[in-house]
Amino acid sequence: MLTDHNAIDFAATEILRIRDADVPAHIETLRARKKLSTLVHGLNSAALSRDAAAREKARAALSHLGFI
Repeated sequence: MLTDHNAIDFAATEILRIRDADVPAHIETLRARKKLSTLVHGLNSAALSRDAAAREKARAALSHLGFI
């Protein structure tokens, strides 16, 4: 599970680099590999963080994926 703050930060950074047109395919790939739930859980946890920068990056990643 994505609980390491560095791993979550890296994942959020990578998500934010995905072109808008490629987001649906990326979500489908994560779903097929059974990684989507773990990723979203980690981002949700980071979105509730006391660290403002981590919180904003996680929220931006979730928004980019279309979850908020």
